[in-house]
Amino acid sequence: METTSKIPTKMVLGIPIAALRRKEITSVVTRIIEKNGNKKTIFYVDANHFNIASKDSNYKRILQEATFVHASGIGPILASRILGQPLPERTPTPDFIKEIFSIAEKNKWSFYLLGGEEEIVRKAVENIKKRFPKLKIGGYHHGFFTQDTMIVEKINQASPDIILVGMGPP
Repeated sequence: METTSKIPTKMVLGIPIAALRRKEITSVVTRIIEKNGNKKTIFYVDANHFNIASKDSNYKRILQEATFVHASGIGPILASRILGQPLPERTPTPDFIKEIFSIAEKNKWSFYLLGGEEEIVRKAVENIKKRFPKLKIGGYHHGFFTQDTMIVEKINQASPDIILVGMGPP
């Protein structure tokens, strides 16, 4: 995966984490999305992600090769300080996702939501559409499935600019 070299990072337990403040996240994410070309991957990490990455080398590699990883939980912040690579603060997705939706609505970016229980993801779509009526949501699917190829086909048919995945690690 292509990385965005202009994002300052700190290495925490072998994973490069964006050394940004919450107020900087939206512009960085927007810049990543606006770049044409290869697909980009953006992940958040908390202590659980580090625990899984320490046992699952494939998952750790995915995080290492991501376009952008940000620290959602306090665990990465504390670890970064202990390791002498201090991150400035937590950057939980709920703190900036509404700004991303607003920008996406203006730029006509489309979304596909994947994850959670059927009722939860459906309600999430309804709530997002109430707040951002012009936001394009090309589709959604719950996170409990066994037919990966069917989901990939649905996502490809929807051809979203952004896929929000809410399924937890890995």
